[in-house]
Amino acid sequence: MVTENLQVNKVSVSCLQIRNGIYQAVLQYYDETGKRHQPWRSTGLTERGNKKQALVVAEQLRVELEKELQLKALDNTSTNTNHKSDILFIEYLFYWLKIIEHTVESSTFTSYRQISNNYIRKYFTDHPIKLKDLEPIHIQNFYNELMEKYNLTANTVIHHHAIIRKCLDYAFKMNVIVSNPADKVQRPKKRTIY
Repeated sequence: MVTENLQVNKVSVSCLQIRNGIYQAVLQYYDETGKRHQPWRSTGLTERGNKKQALVVAEQLRVELEKELQLKALDNTSTNTNHKSDILFIEYLFYWLKIIEHTVESSTFTSYRQISNNYIRKYFTDHPIKLKDLEPIHIQNFYNELMEKYNLTANTVIHHHAIIRKCLDYAFKMNVIVSNPADKVQRPKKRTIY
């Protein structure tokens, strides 16, 4: 069963502490065994007059640590294999959405999530394909179904293509896959409305 929330460590900012006149962000998370961790990260900001800015930096440090833990969790899903890409493509898509959630505008993220939760989730749940086995023909078949079965416009299919391509591009950059199969797919031609 595909879930939007894959099992990853959630990080919170426990508090700010001052050590040697510098604000330290005390972060907190629980690992998969339930053990609590409280790593300290320096904000690099001095105590005097920087509390608000230190809170902003602490949030950035929280996001960075959460991303590190999510990548580590993804690595751990492949402990019994030699391939990080043994995860299903649809599971990786929702993992990627969690990664980019704080790196794009909230309206953009909401749009990505809505599109992913609709036709992409349905198709790739009905046609479960491992990330490592995903080929251009699988993506092309998905686009064909969107246009033929659901009568979606070319512009709408292009939006689906953008999300799939960005997700796979991230997997490629993280060395999870050796190439991006979406780059080899013929996307529909965008129509201009006058």
